[in-house]
Amino acid sequence: MRKKMKRILGILLSLALVLGLMPGMGLTAYAESYDTVNGIFVNNVDVTKTSTGEGWSYDAGTHTLTLENYTFNGVGSAPPGDSTVIMCYPNNITFTIELKGTNTITQGNLENRTWWGIYSRSDLVITGSGTLNVSTRDGGVRGSAIYGEKNVAIESGTVYATSGTVTGDQQGYGIGGGTDSILTIGDNAKVTLVGPKGGTNDMVKNSVFGIGWTDTEGTTGKADIEISTEGQSLSSYKKVQFPAEAATVTTAPMAKNLTYNGSEQVLVTAGEAESGEMQYALGTKDAAIEKYTTFIPTATNAGT
Repeated sequence: MRKKMKRILGILLSLALVLGLMPGMGLTAYAESYDTVNGIFVNNVDVTKTSTGEGWSYDAGTHTLTLENYTFNGVGSAPPGDSTVIMCYPNNITFTIELKGTNTITQGNLENRTWWGIYSRSDLVITGSGTLNVSTRDGGVRGSAIYGEKNVAIESGTVYATSGTVTGDQQGYGIGGGTDSILTIGDNAKVTLVGPKGGTNDMVKNSVFGIGWTDTEGTTGKADIEISTEGQSLSSYKKVQFPAEAATVTTAPMAKNLTYNGSEQVLVTAGEAESGEMQYALGTKDAAIEKYTTFIPTATNAGT
């Protein structure tokens, strides 16, 4: 009986060894998991233990990671094994990223691996006066440029988040999130999100108008995004931008040289604007005496 058990054990061990050596069937196992790691990582450095590094610093009292001209280009190595550059494992804090200067994260990928540029299990707040450009390359199994398991709020600063293509059916967003995640865009933020699955799959609360496109290049399906305080789905857009493009006047209205004839006359020639509409009102440029509308003003009597 003992010989039989040894023979069976020997066969099982041999089978495990063969499987481990076969391409695509490696028995990789990470010693740590999302639920057992409790640090905040910039690449493979736990910032709760080492508070400063090249281009970043961490304040444990406020859970704030400050990025100042931080640059990363490669495959992130935050534990336990996903290709992630910045990773927040605690799920019961507010994790803040403060932006100073120009910060760039270009996340590479290992074939058939999950990758993220920034991943937070807690509420994530992005603020500051700087710029953050996060992008992930094509080819990962799943992942997004920025992912928040809970909510993400971009209060200020400029954020560009671009996801590469994914081979699986999960994620592929500029900012991705869980089922009930909310993305809030603040008044002082400039945000552009791009992804093959969509700019974002979060419900979006935005206090400024935006623009969406149905392609990642921003050339087709352009549509205005209205302000929303309750939250709206923007999943049909593969690129979104907040705020909307600033309107520029391409042809200024010109005052007409009119002669009184007792009838109402159009006072100016029509103007033209790009990325907006021309509106008119009687009065001065600093003090209109009526509501602005798209109708060109008329008058009967002479005036200024």
